Amino acid sequence: MAEKESSQPSMEHHDYQEKGKVDGIDHAALQSIETMGQMSDAYKTLERRVVRKLDCTLVPMLWIMYLFNYLDRNNIAQARLNSFEKDLGLKGNQFNIALHGYATTLEHATVSELALRTAILYSGLILATAFSGLLAAGIFSGLDQVKGLAGWQWLFILEGAGCFLISMIALVVLPDFPGQKTGSARWLFSDEERTFLAERIKKDRVSEDEIDRSVWTGLRAALLDIKTWLFTLTLTLNHSAYGFNNFFPTIVKGFGFGNNTITLILTAPPYLLAAFVAFGVARSSDRRKERGWHIAIPTIFSCIGFIISVATLNRPARYTAAFLYIAGCFSSNALIFSWASNSLSQSPEKRACATAVINVLSQLGNIWSPYFFPSDQGPRYTMAMLLMMASTVGCGLTAISIKWLLIRANRRLEQSGATIFFSL
Repeated sequence: MAEKESSQPSMEHHDYQEKGKVDGIDHAALQSIETMGQMSDAYKTLERRVVRKLDCTLVPMLWIMYLFNYLDRNNIAQARLNSFEKDLGLKGNQFNIALHGYATTLEHATVSELALRTAILYSGLILATAFSGLLAAGIFSGLDQVKGLAGWQWLFILEGAGCFLISMIALVVLPDFPGQKTGSARWLFSDEERTFLAERIKKDRVSEDEIDRSVWTGLRAALLDIKTWLFTLTLTLNHSAYGFNNFFPTIVKGFGFGNNTITLILTAPPYLLAAFVAFGVARSSDRRKERGWHIAIPTIFSCIGFIISVATLNRPARYTAAFLYIAGCFSSNALIFSWASNSLSQSPEKRACATAVINVLSQLGNIWSPYFFPSDQGPRYTMAMLLMMASTVGCGLTAISIKWLLIRANRRLEQSGATIFFSL
């Protein structure tokens, strides 16, 4: 949320009871923090300290989890270049059906306040896709048929074991919510810092009356808010637009640059560039406090990439086009989720339910996009490129529609005398 500037920093007051703790918050510490809000230097010092602790613990742990999660998800795309289809007897579009099931069982959601930090988390997805090709190249060339197992089986075993280990560590390290003594919050934050974190989140959202704090009330509020459905549509279209992700090794192989090892190595550079572009777009978005155009503009570059892929058979041109559509799609992806999380955060329950609805329903894009790539249309996949281009255009248009809707909402908030506004 964006906040109007004022001469004195202040923290939004909530009707807390003055005895003990409510919702796990120490209100003696809260009163101290509210007083500190009038002391700019002390407030900023505390804020820098707690944010630095979060950036050094919470963000890296989530990043590693995201990295391993998507290493697992990308296994099936790399396995196709080994003996995966032959060993399992997959024919025709059965590989597409296998991807359908894979997409519905390997989901993991993450939420972050700021676009840049969300981009950091999403870089785990992008870099996992880049490194998965390099890892697969090494495993396929060095472990294929070792102990009687195919290279793709070793790929699943090794990366699956790493994912399991990381999840066990995360179970101990990750806190449940600011203000609660769980995970690393038990030893990392003082009572004052935990209270500050919880209050900082409340201060950063457009407030509404909190009469009923039940999950069902939060779910009802999320389902009745049109923004939930617009963000769901935007993210679904974005997921549809990067349907190439599970077929990119196959697409690159169709360029005919070399054997499977060369092909897998060549899958990495477009994703490495995409990671840097996503950071740049997110940083620009945070500095300008703008979301809609930072989502829409990258979709233009994606469209150009898809158009080039359809319009020419020149192999270097099509490989270059991949840099455009991969960077464009993934630059938008991180911003959509962080924007949705901020715009639907009127209460913790609504935010949790809304982000869950958006994350789950948007997976429809991952479920139907494998069917964009029927095996008889390879290696050019013209239909897929056209459908992904259409999805990209739709993603950009819905982002602009959300921006227009939030501009109108902010005008109403300003007329009512509010000081906290939706990010645009």
